[in-house]
Amino acid sequence: MRKHDLLFATFIAIVLVSAQAEAGYWFQTGAKAGSSSTFNQGASVQIKTVQQEALINGTFAFWVGENLPNGAFLQAGYLIENQTGNYPTQCNLTSGCNGYQPITAGSAEWFYEYFPAGFNGGFLGKIGPDGSAGVNNTYNTYGFYSNGNTWYFTFDNVIEGSVNLGVSSSGYDVPVAFAELANTTSNLYRMNPVTFSNLSMYKVGVLYPAPTGFSYIGYGVGSLQYLRNPYGVEEVSNRVNSFMVGSGMQQPSNNTQLWSQGYILTITSQYGNISAKDEYLSLSEINLSAPASVYLNNNTRMAFKGWEGSGSGSYSGSSRNSKVLMSSNITETAVWQLQYFANVTSEYGSTSGSGWYDANQIINYSVISNTIYTGPGEREVFSGWSTGVSGIDGVGNVTSPLHISALWKREYYLNLTSTTRLSEPTGSGWYDAGSEAEINVSRAFFYNTTSARLSFYKWSNNETSPNATIIMTAPTTLVAQFREEYLIQFYGEDQKGQSVAVDSFYIDGVKIGRSAFLFVNHTYLLTDASYNGYLLPLNEQFTINSSGVHYVVLPLSEVMILTNDIFGIPLNTSASITFPNNTKITEYTGSKGELIFNDVPFGSVTGNVTYLGITQDIHTSFGSARIFFVSLLNILAFAAVLIIAVFMYHIHHHHIIKAPKQKR
Repeated sequence: MRKHDLLFATFIAIVLVSAQAEAGYWFQTGAKAGSSSTFNQGASVQIKTVQQEALINGTFAFWVGENLPNGAFLQAGYLIENQTGNYPTQCNLTSGCNGYQPITAGSAEWFYEYFPAGFNGGFLGKIGPDGSAGVNNTYNTYGFYSNGNTWYFTFDNVIEGSVNLGVSSSGYDVPVAFAELANTTSNLYRMNPVTFSNLSMYKVGVLYPAPTGFSYIGYGVGSLQYLRNPYGVEEVSNRVNSFMVGSGMQQPSNNTQLWSQGYILTITSQYGNISAKDEYLSLSEINLSAPASVYLNNNTRMAFKGWEGSGSGSYSGSSRNSKVLMSSNITETAVWQLQYFANVTSEYGSTSGSGWYDANQIINYSVISNTIYTGPGEREVFSGWSTGVSGIDGVGNVTSPLHISALWKREYYLNLTSTTRLSEPTGSGWYDAGSEAEINVSRAFFYNTTSARLSFYKWSNNETSPNATIIMTAPTTLVAQFREEYLIQFYGEDQKGQSVAVDSFYIDGVKIGRSAFLFVNHTYLLTDASYNGYLLPLNEQFTINSSGVHYVVLPLSEVMILTNDIFGIPLNTSASITFPNNTKITEYTGSKGELIFNDVPFGSVTGNVTYLGITQDIHTSFGSARIFFVSLLNILAFAAVLIIAVFMYHIHHHHIIKAPKQKR
């Protein structure tokens, strides 16, 4: 702690961590009230929270305080520590410090501190939580007042603590409001400017602004004084009771008057550009005027509700244009009511409820009719409001600009009929546009005989399933059409007309087995037949007009594989054969040199035959394959022919050489 060399002590944050020697500088700069502020019961000031540059040592503190006539001292304000650590929450003479809390270097915390009469020890008081002095560039009010000998410390008008200091007033001492760099070793640290305003004192329970204020630039009691105090103090734009302290400011001589009290009219208005704070001569009559409303945007406005005045000669009432008589400091606050426009609309029918509403006012809105017919089989049905209310009448709070829309859904009528009274369709009715409607017939077929029946054929929209869904995109009429069906048996034949056992047939790609009820005079496409695990494509169109049997010629044929030598003599070879269903076999062609396979799909086989280590490929399509090899017999025959040829050549050549010459 270091008292002001005339008046006060300020906070030394280092004692919150550990005891320190007395050496160091306590630079103090600010304003003290004039002599008319003596014998008060407390003081108050508004201080702007300003982020400061980092310190290597020392602590920034900004406070209001005063001495008491018995030698006690008290102060309240905010501080900015240069180290992060645990600092005491609250300390008193009785129980010491009752707890610690983490505080971050560079953050601003409110505090209060006091020295009882004759006390020269460590910190007594309280420190707020980390960052409790508020965000940068915001104002807070710091103060203290007495009730008897008990003094109460306040932060933003909330009592944070109290102490009995033995006296109930300041005596001849006056309040001061100081900025301080405490317990430092250098005067080179920059102090970002901090604004103080409305330095006031309590008298008889009423808070009065200090009528006059005077400059002070100096040191705390016990401070080293070899370095010049680098910080200055200036009035803020010639405003009464408002001054700024910090680096780079003027350093007037001590006790230079900073302000002289007149009467201040403070007009506070969040809207309308009418806020002002000016000093006027006593008993001046000043006009007040405010607009009826201020539009923030097309759907939001502030409606003027009246003035709330305080001070002798002030005005309170609903008149936009009035006057005040400056017989004291007066504050006039324009009271505004936030209003929102509620726009209640509907694409169909008419609505009620549109207009301007006070924020949080109740709105009642409604639509006249809940069903509007727009054409044959077509209507709009009220489905609720954009607010989520489902009823035709809605109630809500106007908490923002509202665009309340009546929501409608389009519905189409589905009309279902049938060509037979034996099966009535179900599903007729109104449906939401774009929704699915289920259409059904009560019975899909009626037997006349075991091989003839009346069956559902299709809906008039060409849907062939008796139980189906449709998308409702328009008013719709559908007829369930019934037609005669006959039982047809299917049999397969190969290319020679021989009966073939088929596993199943397929019509239009749908498996039907080997029999099915089919509609008369309807063209069907027989697409496939399942035979021995192979799907045979057919592509056969047909129609029927009675029950019976339908024979189907399948692409099946006989395949013959023949193996011979070059003279046509059969050879027994090894054959590896693969069929279209990927079945593989290996057989010998035998003494006849042949293999025969019946009812092969497309007469197609692939594979190879091998004879004397020589292999030849096989590929057939609706036919046979003949493969020739050179056999041992062929080789011997060729060799014999060659020998005979050579022998004949030599005989012929020798005869020509030995023949006698003819005499002439």
